[in-house]
Amino acid sequence: AAQPVALIGHISDVIGSGALLMDVQDLVLGRLDDITPSAWTHGQLKCFRAGLEAGISFLKRCFGLDHCTWRGWEHFQAYVHSAVFAHNLMRLVRSLPS
Repeated sequence: AAQPVALIGHISDVIGSGALLMDVQDLVLGRLDDITPSAWTHGQLKCFRAGLEAGISFLKRCFGLDHCTWRGWEHFQAYVHSAVFAHNLMRLVRSLPS
């Protein structure tokens, strides 16, 4: 069975996120390498985090996802969803045979 894992940036995020209440057993902090029980788990979580950051960076560079000037939560969601949709559509088209 999969065990709960939390990927956080600061120790204050542990308290604020309720990770302790959800029986999270593994934590990955930005600067504390000795929190995870094994080097393998730590490496997997670091790769997961790097993948998330790479995706965000790609959206910012290629689709102009920067400062959202659209007002309101619904407009912000539309702004982000349109960039993610364009990214997924581009990946789909690139994967098709020529």
